[in-house]
Amino acid sequence: MCSIKEPDYFCSDVFETKGAWYESLFVEKPDAKAVGDVSPCILATPLAAKRIHSYIPDAKLIFILRNPIERLYSQFYYALMRGIVSPNVDFSGFIRNVDEPFNAHYIEIGQYYSHLQKFRSFFSEAQILILLFEDFKSDLHGVLANIYSYIGVDISHDVDTSKRHNETKYFQPSIAYRLAYTVGHPLKRIVGETFLDKTSNLRSTLRNKLTGLGHGTVVPNIPLMKPEDRLYLQDVYSDSNRKLASIIRPDISHWN
Repeated sequence: MCSIKEPDYFCSDVFETKGAWYESLFVEKPDAKAVGDVSPCILATPLAAKRIHSYIPDAKLIFILRNPIERLYSQFYYALMRGIVSPNVDFSGFIRNVDEPFNAHYIEIGQYYSHLQKFRSFFSEAQILILLFEDFKSDLHGVLANIYSYIGVDISHDVDTSKRHNETKYFQPSIAYRLAYTVGHPLKRIVGETFLDKTSNLRSTLRNKLTGLGHGTVVPNIPLMKPEDRLYLQDVYSDSNRKLASIIRPDISHWN
């Protein structure tokens, strides 16, 4: 993988000007049989399919889809923890206030069918692998074997999966904790993205120090979703899920 886990190159305006920067992320792997990046924003970015095709027309794409309702609920609480969403906003109000562009965007991310159609218009079926997040959680080795076979690398390659990386821990954050996450936004404009990329480990350590000093209270599990909210979202995503089921192999009937 590239040196930055989520470079988001094909999702942002830097696509037109930072090709050399993107290619530099792979220079340490000149003999790799397959290279790639993990940028979740790609699926829901309108221009991403066209950009990737213009840059790497023979790319092999892998999409790991999560139940859109569970994805939205998890992302909402993650945004709440990071200070992106106001602590005064509750999930029930958030999903129903679709006149707010930010809310509408979060909901629209889960309309997987329309997003995948953009990629299917540029790439062949053989270049698109659809997997489910539930399978990734329950049968990691099976999913990895599927991926290895798809990208043409040795499927017998053993990967240590005992350690979990980038596991999200939810907090009831204080002002200090929110500040630790949001300070990067103005800094990005001042010092540039490259500097922030190079100091990402340091900034992560500082954030973890804040939580360790009691600036955030660990919440083992986020609250259960209200039944009425789940029913509301099932209706929101029903048409997309029905169409999605007709074009992918994995069974998603349990999403309904």
